[in-house]
Amino acid sequence: MKTKKSPMEYFIWINKKHFGSMIKTTLYASAYGTRYTGWNYDSVYGEFTFKRWKQIGKHEWSKEPTVGRVPASALLYNEDNPSSKIWVQFLEAREEEGE
Repeated sequence: MKTKKSPMEYFIWINKKHFGSMIKTTLYASAYGTRYTGWNYDSVYGEFTFKRWKQIGKHEWSKEPTVGRVPASALLYNEDNPSSKIWVQFLEAREEEGE
């Protein structure tokens, strides 16, 4: 039995592969050798939360992740292109959620 995703969960599921590269352009990124997983949206604060894994060896990652937060506008909004496709999709998903 499949459960239907909420509009925001669907947005994250579709775009999460881009979030890791997009966060590197913000002040919320960590140093080289960091992996970002487990993306969620916190509608109360308007932020995305994620798990941050540090690379500690050539093929070894930290055992426990740290939790990070990044404002949605810092991650998705592009001042050069305010009508970018991902930003518009985010606004639509947020509106469908009833914010």
